[in-house]
Parts: sequence; structure tokens; C-alpha cells
Amino acid sequence: MNHPDQGREALARQLRQLRSEHPELSLRTIGHRAQVSHTTVSRALSTEDKLPSWPSIAAITRVLGGAGVEVQPLWLWASTGTPPAPVADESAPQTEPTDTRHPWFVPVCSVATIGLIVLAIAHNAIPAQSTADRWLGDLAQTVFATAATIAFGVRTLRTAGTERRWYLLACLASACWSVAMVSWIAVHEIGGDHHRGTLVVEYGFHGYSLLMITALWLRLRTTHSARAPRLNTGRTVALITVVALSVPSAIWILTALLDNDPSSPDDAQIWLIYLYPLADGALFTMALLTALSGARITQSRLLASAFGAHAVASILATVYTVADGSTDLLASSEFGFTTFTVLLALAAIAPTDNRTRPPHHLGIVVHVMQVAGLLAIAVYTLTLATGTLPPAVTPYSAATLLLLLLVALITSLYHPTSTRSDR
Repeated sequence: MNHPDQGREALARQLRQLRSEHPELSLRTIGHRAQVSHTTVSRALSTEDKLPSWPSIAAITRVLGGAGVEVQPLWLWASTGTPPAPVADESAPQTEPTDTRHPWFVPVCSVATIGLIVLAIAHNAIPAQSTADRWLGDLAQTVFATAATIAFGVRTLRTAGTERRWYLLACLASACWSVAMVSWIAVHEIGGDHHRGTLVVEYGFHGYSLLMITALWLRLRTTHSARAPRLNTGRTVALITVVALSVPSAIWILTALLDNDPSSPDDAQIWLIYLYPLADGALFTMALLTALSGARITQSRLLASAFGAHAVASILATVYTVADGSTDLLASSEFGFTTFTVLLALAAIAPTDNRTRPPHHLGIVVHVMQVAGLLAIAVYTLTLATGTLPPAVTPYSAATLLLLLLVALITSLYHPTSTRSDR
């Protein structure tokens, strides 16, 4: 075997070893993320076809989590026949600059989140329509939505290709929410103009919905792995449509139980409100499908939890508006929207490296999340169906479940970055 053949064999062996650490990635997925054809990926992993160019090999190496400085000498060996020189200094630390994290950020978010939950539990002593309650929820949503905007924006600047487009859209969507909340505080709370404040907020929230739906659709189509369900475009769109339409249908049934005449709203804006849960159903479905695909475990589950909280909050807010329900519904919906912004901010800083393995207790955390979510849905469904919302039970039970959910999610975020090659 001559030198080029030896180099080609060494290069293919190195790339196959890197791919063995990511069995969930198919050839098409690797090619899509590296922006090369799947045939190019196949040639890079074999020794019989034409040697791909170095930019293609470098892109494939990055997708597989390898270091270009280690693979490039092998490619030069395969292309020129010159064996790589022995490494003079092997004691230098092999760290990736993109894997640096700020360990202080997650504890700060944990303290802020737990403090927010404690205030929400104490919400039972504050009237639902009081100024203190409104300022608390509005300021919390503004702060966390702005944090998500900044985090998504930083990731937009540090990534390239398809990842940049998804992060850019998520950044713009979070910015719409932030601008809407700032406008609400300035126009409604300070200026006292209820009609204009509501109009501005509606435009901001609908802009958020459109941008985030586009972002999640792009992410869903570009990040699913080989182990994910095969995502046929027609079936996926049909599934999202059915789930999204079922949400306002359920709201219509619930409002019929709570209002004797739900077909005659006081304002045309009530019909516009139905678009919120319609968009939330689509967002939650796409986030759940992405989470089930196994790609970016921590961030995907945080996004699914965030849009799930947003969907529950939208249902409560819509029922309150259309059926003129109890003020406890409005208080619970505001708490749900605040929880959504907290989870969105955590998702914006969550690790996305597929080699970063979560701790062993993540499976238990996932089951706790599922049980908590089912209990929360059962509590809200029963109270809405009966038309009563017991203030002595629901606020505390909902706050306890959400506290358990958030602590579990934050715990799963804060873990050491270990790779499969470390075993």
C-alpha cells in the first residue's frame, strides 16, 4: 500500500470513529448540517471513491464533533502522500473554544426562577387585579424575554449555516415579546390607554407567533436525527394542523360550559384572541416533535415545556376573556406566561452539543416532568369543566408542580460536559 492509500485509510478510519460516537446521525443528516451532499459524506467515510475536498472534510469533521487540526494532516497524507509529522507536544490541552460556558449564569437563573415561584405562591394574598400583581408579572416577562433575546442573538453571531437562521428567527420572536411588554407597560400601565396598549400588545404577540412558528419549523426540518420518526412534510403539516385546531375547539367547548351565550362576544378582538391558542398548538406540537427526535436533548425539552406552559396560559386567558370567568383564571394565565418566558430564557442558554451527555438521573427527571405535566393538565381541566377554580387548592398545587418542573430542568442543565470518548 502506497502512502496516499495509507493516508486515505487513516482518514476514513478517523472519520468512522467520530461517526461511531454519534450513531443517531444519518448520512443525509450529516450532509445537511455540513452543507454537502450525502454522497460526499459517503466518499469521506470510504477508501474506494474520489477523495473529497478539504472544506468538505472540515465541515463533516465539525458536524461529527472532531477537531480540524487533527484531521487535516490525514487529509494531506491522503491527497499528497506525505505522512504527517509526529506531534511534538501532546501535553497541550485539547479544548474547544465553543464549549466554554459561564457557570454563574445558570445559578443566577435558578435563584431568579425560584424567587419568582415564591412570589407566585404568595400571589394568593394579592388581589388579581391589583397594580402590584400586574407590575410583577409584566416586569418578570420583560426581563426574561429580553434575556432570551440577548442569548439567541449571541448564538446567532457565533453560528453559521442553517443554525444561524433558526437562532435569528428565535431572537426576533423573543424581541417581539419584549417590545410588546415594554409597550404595554408604557402605554397601558403608565399612560393609562387601555385600547391602544391592547392593540400594540396584540401586534407584538402575533409577530412573535409567526416568527417562532417559522423558526421551529426550520429547526424541526434540519435537526432531526436518524432515530427520529420519518418526517414526511404532508403528514407533519397535517398533524400540526389537527392539534392546532383542536385547541380552539376545546376552548369553544369550555366557554360553552362557562357562558350561556358564547357566540356573541362584546368585541371583535375576542375572535382575534382565538389565534393565540391556535398558534400555541402548532408551536407545542413542533417543539414536542423536535424533543422526541433526540436532537439537542436539553434545549428541545426546555422549548417543549416552554410552549406547553404558553399553551395552558393561552387557554386560561382566552376562557377568561370570552366567558368573563373568574379573576383567578387571569392570575393563573399571567403566571403561565411568566413561566413561559423563564423556560424560554433557559432554553436560549441550554447546551446544544450532542456530545455533551446529561447526567444519569435525567431519565428520572423526564418522568417527573411528565407526571407533573399530566397532573397540572388534570387540575386545570377539571376546574375549567366545572366552572370553578378553588383558590385554596389550584394556585398552590400549580405553583408546586411548576416549581418541581423548573428545579428538575435547571438541575439537568447544570452538569459537567463529558463526552463519549472520555469513557
